[in-house]
Amino acid sequence: MHDCKYGRVKPKTNADFWEKKRLRTKHRDQENLNALVSLGWKTLIVWECECKDLDQLENKLLDFMG
Repeated sequence: MHDCKYGRVKPKTNADFWEKKRLRTKHRDQENLNALVSLGWKTLIVWECECKDLDQLENKLLDFMG
């Protein structure tokens, strides 16, 4: 998870379930990222909210590929 306002929204119902699910997802994603890096992969995470500013996204992609 990341630190934009959408990533911090707390569900109004079944909050315990969703918090545990988010935590499991965060740990799983980190494990997968670590595995890819250990295999020599270069990784880039693009969050949905980052796709709203195409100029900024383009710069992020160019920096990653450059």
